[in-house]
Amino acid sequence: WVDMRVVSAGDHPCRARVLREMKESMVEHGHFYAANPPSLPVEYMRDRVYAFTRALHGLPSHEKQRFTPPVGGYTGSDVEGAREHSYEGGTQSLVCSWDYSRHRFRSQPQAPRWPRGLGVPGACEGATAEDFLDDLYDRQNSLGIDICVALAEMLGLPPKTFLQHFASGSRPGGETASTGDMGTIRLLRYPAHSKGAEEGAAGTIDGIAAHTDFEFFTLMSQDAPGLQILPPPRPSAGKLGWDRQEWVDVPVTPWFMVIAGDMLERWTNGKILALPHRVLPTTQDRYSIIRFNALHPDTLVQPLPQFVSSDHPARYTPVTMRRHMETTMSNLDKGIPAWEHGNPGRSLTATYAYELEGHRHRGGVER
Repeated sequence: WVDMRVVSAGDHPCRARVLREMKESMVEHGHFYAANPPSLPVEYMRDRVYAFTRALHGLPSHEKQRFTPPVGGYTGSDVEGAREHSYEGGTQSLVCSWDYSRHRFRSQPQAPRWPRGLGVPGACEGATAEDFLDDLYDRQNSLGIDICVALAEMLGLPPKTFLQHFASGSRPGGETASTGDMGTIRLLRYPAHSKGAEEGAAGTIDGIAAHTDFEFFTLMSQDAPGLQILPPPRPSAGKLGWDRQEWVDVPVTPWFMVIAGDMLERWTNGKILALPHRVLPTTQDRYSIIRFNALHPDTLVQPLPQFVSSDHPARYTPVTMRRHMETTMSNLDKGIPAWEHGNPGRSLTATYAYELEGHRHRGGVER
């Protein structure tokens, strides 16, 4: 795990060592654990965020139906016409989610509706669900700013390489990032499923099917087992070739698991791979707090020169954050999966090949 108190203190004597360990974990395992983030203490997550999440999911199904898209941010297996996408063909997901996104929601003609009268844990009188989630978003951004800077520095890049494209918010001391990000908070519930995975007319039942996240990196918190990851392939010891990849159970910890997304893989030309993950059905309800950390919509992502050479030519086509998100979601709406079935299978979004278009992006015109 990485102590974020050390990372956020730019002059800490242990910072260089911690960044080396963070790089090793990201390159070899696709993730690290962010411990002790000042803006997201354990007590806040346990007593306020998880309590609020349980209250939202505790509403009856007919009430949650009123907040499904396009008028709200609820999707789930317990409402009609608003199930989670099928990331892998032939699967159905049990997961239920309340989603909050500044960019996506504030760009709509009408702001999404949220339940009233739940009470917001630890908030002042009159605070709304939107107030609570916007505060959580800012707290996550504070951690995200530290991670953006650390990712750049651990890779030998200028500190603001990624931060200049990261999104809205500020932190104590006045350091700000650009505005208009495409990030999303997901407050997740995985209903208990006593029979486990099963085949039927609807296909395999999963908590959520295998996929990689479409954004830059993701913060993950869980209160019970069920999450699995597929670490990057590793060279076989003492022989040519690679070890077989195997799904690995993720332990429950009080810290945030930080996983690489599609954009980080594309920027580093595959040096850091987006981390595949899935959630198995469990016999008990399981809750999870997710923050997808995206970029400004017009940020053009393509392999950085530091990761391209004659021996390692660019493997990824240029794409903006907006286009990658819109293409991926459009494909899912059409039933085009984000994961290729196999043993173990592979992500279809991280390496998606885009035809070049002449449209504007941050810094000029994509050619």
